Amino acid sequence: MKIQLFLALGALLLSAAPISKLTGKVSFEGERPEKKPLAVSPAQAKGCCPDGEHVNDTDPSLLIAEDGGLANVVVTVDVPDAKLVVPEKPFEVDQHKCTFEPHVIVVPAGSKVVFLNSDSVTHNVHTRTAKNEEINKTTAPGGKEEMLLARGDRVQVVCDYHPWMSSWIYVSETPYSAVTKADGSFEIEGIPPGTYSATFWQEKLGKVKQDVTIKADGTCEPVALKMSEKKKKKP
Repeated sequence: MKIQLFLALGALLLSAAPISKLTGKVSFEGERPEKKPLAVSPAQAKGCCPDGEHVNDTDPSLLIAEDGGLANVVVTVDVPDAKLVVPEKPFEVDQHKCTFEPHVIVVPAGSKVVFLNSDSVTHNVHTRTAKNEEINKTTAPGGKEEMLLARGDRVQVVCDYHPWMSSWIYVSETPYSAVTKADGSFEIEGIPPGTYSATFWQEKLGKVKQDVTIKADGTCEPVALKMSEKKKKKP
């Protein structure tokens, strides 16, 4: 009876333990660059969308909300000796209406990614990697291609048939990661108490590092990070 009571009390204490949550927002700082649409050729876009629809020509490489929030910033927190869990089910990147969806995805190193083709036109999956094997394969309508991303990397994905199409796969070597939402906000749960180095990466603005601290009770100060365009060096 005492043993059962002890186990029940232990389970209650574990369930009551706070789950840490790192939250924050990444914003753009400086003069906003001019918004230019993607160069979508009508001939190349033929068949991409149902009749009456047009390919989305919004450039996804730098999406800034009205209040300055930055979308698609990859946030990773380096926790020493953290165990990286690789899911059995592959991650998916779809080719839909001649756009890669999602534009930015973060996956743990060792994961598989499946590229789908939901369109009625032929696509091509051409990856550009630094530490993983590249692929350059045609994907027929309804088809798919799979690749293994064994090492930490930043992988750019393009379609050679539709040159405005692009996507990024951030291969993380830490289990604590997120991609900012349209308003620039993010949250990462389960980080143990301590002070760690967090990395913020955006495809146009590069990389910024900042220390974050998770208190013993699982709380932390919300991150308020600003990113800006790098100044061009004078010739």
